[in-house]
Amino acid sequence: MSERTENEEIQDTPPWLYMAVHGGDTRAMRWKLACGISLLALSASGLANVGLFRGTIAQIHEKFEIQLDPTNERRFVEDNRALAPPPPGARRVVFVGDSHIERWKELPEVGGAQLVNRGWSGETTAQELLRLERDVIALAPSVVVIELGSNDTKCVGLFPGEGERIASSCHKNLSLLVERLLERDVRVVFLTLFPVGEPDLAHRMVWSGAAIHAMISAQEKINQAFVAMKTPGLTVIDSDPVLAVGGRLNPSYTVDGTHLNQAGYRALNGAVKPVLEAALATSRGAR
Repeated sequence: MSERTENEEIQDTPPWLYMAVHGGDTRAMRWKLACGISLLALSASGLANVGLFRGTIAQIHEKFEIQLDPTNERRFVEDNRALAPPPPGARRVVFVGDSHIERWKELPEVGGAQLVNRGWSGETTAQELLRLERDVIALAPSVVVIELGSNDTKCVGLFPGEGERIASSCHKNLSLLVERLLERDVRVVFLTLFPVGEPDLAHRMVWSGAAIHAMISAQEKINQAFVAMKTPGLTVIDSDPVLAVGGRLNPSYTVDGTHLNQAGYRALNGAVKPVLEAALATSRGAR
């Protein structure tokens, strides 16, 4: 191939770059180029710092909002007040838990049931204990579906070495939730903690490697304890056979490595529907 002529090179090269390399006051042009690049880098850094500042402020607001209102009392006030009674012959089923419940928009179709979603994203088992009376028992359900605990076990990644304590506290709180509902003659369908998926890039700084394994270990202990329970009025659905592949959340069932997509909820509905129908058949009002 023939060498490029100077004219061709001039035409194909931005003027500022050609002058910096070939012409004019070379030292001055290169200094200007370095200054320009530095200015762009500083601008990008400034924008990044603004983003970090806003994110920090948002986290501080969220932290103090939780401290002021740990059970998110305002969240369901109007919904609970406006909730219509079940249709004649139907019984109420309340779904309660964290973001997995809140995002469950298309609940299983079950005849003779009024399905009510009282899921709250970010909720821990301790918070649910505090709002159980207000947002669940006060609605007089015949059956309650519980999915909860992953926001507790996530803390294993933040507090290394605390896995045993966190798992024990989570199991105790979940057991108390079930106990209080059974005492009210409410049937309970308990979904074990969902399998852990691959965290997205933003969360890998905290939840990766040893932290993920510790979280999985904590969840397995809690799940095994509930699967082994043989308590009248309680039915436990093991989520792993429904949602897991190779012990981890099925990638085709998740939008971000944590939350389910529509396919995941369809699989969940297929597992929950027959169990819910059986629970309703023996619930109060059917006996």
